[in-house]
Amino acid sequence: MSCTSTPTDETELGGLPLLIPDQEGVLIGCVEIGEPRTLAAYYIHWRGHIMLGVYEDGEFAPASTFEHESQIMADQVQALTTLDAEVQLSTIGRALLKAWHIADLSSLAQKEAHVYALRELAGFSRQLTADILNVSPSTVDSHLQVAKRKRREAQNLLSLDQQKAQDQQSSTYDHDSILVEVINEIDDPQRAR
Repeated sequence: MSCTSTPTDETELGGLPLLIPDQEGVLIGCVEIGEPRTLAAYYIHWRGHIMLGVYEDGEFAPASTFEHESQIMADQVQALTTLDAEVQLSTIGRALLKAWHIADLSSLAQKEAHVYALRELAGFSRQLTADILNVSPSTVDSHLQVAKRKRREAQNLLSLDQQKAQDQQSSTYDHDSILVEVINEIDDPQRAR
């Protein structure tokens, strides 16, 4: 099956377009399935899956679907990296893998983690992030605002915990020094005076 596409001018991994708008495709990377066969891996939004295929002469021809129980982009990228094959991620793919880790290790929702990783960590523009995620630029703004707020709140909580630990350590130190003075006074009442 061959589909004519209108690719973007931005390319990676040997000339593969980052986006194929007509197919709602986003370049995730390449998968080497044998010498010298390498397939392009595009997340196709309308399918909700990563498609593996060949990109030649301005066309992406999907050959197979990388099936995963989740349709979340970052989940699929993470699963793709566990294949028993050599996988080379695009810049977008690497950012989405970071988003998977962020969502896994923080209070950010997956969509917030996607936006945060693409905008803040990978440095993609507002419009390109919207195009990658197939959402509006205002949705990108909303998710980024929430992600930054949650990040600030987590940092504030961490700072409070660190301050509390320091206060407890100081309190313990003060308590210990008072205890030493009391013990010294008991041992040698004359010296304490």
